[in-house]
Amino acid sequence: MARARSGRDRQVMDLQPPGSPHRDGRPVVVGVDGSRPAADALRAGARAAAARGAALEVVLAFPWSEADVVPAPEGFDGLAVLRMAAEQVLEEAATAARTAAPGLSVATRIEVGRPVDVLVRESDRAQLLCLGTTGRGLVTDLVIGSTAAALVQLAHCPVLLVPWTPPWSTRSRSGVVVGLAPGELDPAVAAFAFAEAASRGCQLVAVRAWAHTVPGAAGLLEPFVDAATAQRREESALDDALTEASAQHAGVVVQQVAERGSAARLLLAAALTAELVVVGHRHHRLARLGSVASAVVHRAGCPVAVVPLLDRPAPVPAAPVTSG
Repeated sequence: MARARSGRDRQVMDLQPPGSPHRDGRPVVVGVDGSRPAADALRAGARAAAARGAALEVVLAFPWSEADVVPAPEGFDGLAVLRMAAEQVLEEAATAARTAAPGLSVATRIEVGRPVDVLVRESDRAQLLCLGTTGRGLVTDLVIGSTAAALVQLAHCPVLLVPWTPPWSTRSRSGVVVGLAPGELDPAVAAFAFAEAASRGCQLVAVRAWAHTVPGAAGLLEPFVDAATAQRREESALDDALTEASAQHAGVVVQQVAERGSAARLLLAAALTAELVVVGHRHHRLARLGSVASAVVHRAGCPVAVVPLLDRPAPVPAAPVTSG
């Protein structure tokens, strides 16, 4: 069942109000390597930074240190050649970013280390990490661990996975889809999705799947309820989960979808015409994507933002810290 609502049915006047989670002073970081998927991620990152009023930082992970010996023909310094190639990639990336978002503040740098290690470190100081994915717009290597797969599992900020878009692909996608799972209705996921919809000037589709309790299947802790009652309960829970973020972005039209069935299937169906899908990923001691998030990053044909839900310990009283 779907419902649409809007605090004000009008054009959004202030896409990023002062309280928006997107206006926090941190940069948007894009990882590049000279590939075509990285170029798509760069353009998406530039637009995201411009929408947030943030600086863009373009980072290239350079896996060779000064102590490494790089094989090269006699008379050539292999390490120096690779360094020059990396600098050329960054120079071209900076030009492309400024073309995609004129007036954007762009900084580039080379960081020594493995791509995963470099980008996970960057996630400590970024408000968004952008990375291109290969194949048909999918993360295809979760089993053995690609850079994209590892990053969405380990990053401490939201990660935007941008699939390579072939020239013949459809350009008519619109809207942001967010999946809100029972038991994990973290405000950070809803807040991120609302801010994205506001910055893009589009509607938000909030999706929640549920399983109907039947006698004998759910134990003795919850009495059996009919399907209509269960539907109303899930709709109410979804509405409550959106209340806080909706108040911050009253101009965003929201379509609420609460249906019985598979969360992955419901999200992927909603994503068929979407320009962005937002899912949450709860960090555990053993980093592994949940089944729903994994299905979405594998199979959605549009960019996917993975918002980390960090399991933080209870705060310990300490002396006040002055922010810099």
